[in-house]
Amino acid sequence: MTELKPCPFCGNKPLNHQDGMYECRNLSCPIYGKEIYATIWNHRPIEDDLKKQLEEAKELSIEMETIRLYTEFRQQLEIANEKINRAVKELNVALYTLNQDEYTKSWLVPILDILTKETQ
Repeated sequence: MTELKPCPFCGNKPLNHQDGMYECRNLSCPIYGKEIYATIWNHRPIEDDLKKQLEEAKELSIEMETIRLYTEFRQQLEIANEKINRAVKELNVALYTLNQDEYTKSWLVPILDILTKETQ
């Protein structure tokens, strides 16, 4: 048996009859005393539609948050890549300078040695 929802008009718990019919016992309820089948009693198209829309909105919200996080991650990744590229360029310049110094020493030192010996 399906669990019954509260009265769609007043929210009270329904009264179960032996024949599978239900009714609201709230004297001020517009359906007081009217016997209704469970499937009709539980039929709430507007409520069901709103629940469906809420679920869709939650899913959309999750998708949008995922897209936002992905975009933020991509931006951070681009910033990190730029920093890495700058650091690599600086290292290349430093290595080039170091290599130039070593190259200069490799041909300049022997010449300086020769010149130093000649002047002694």
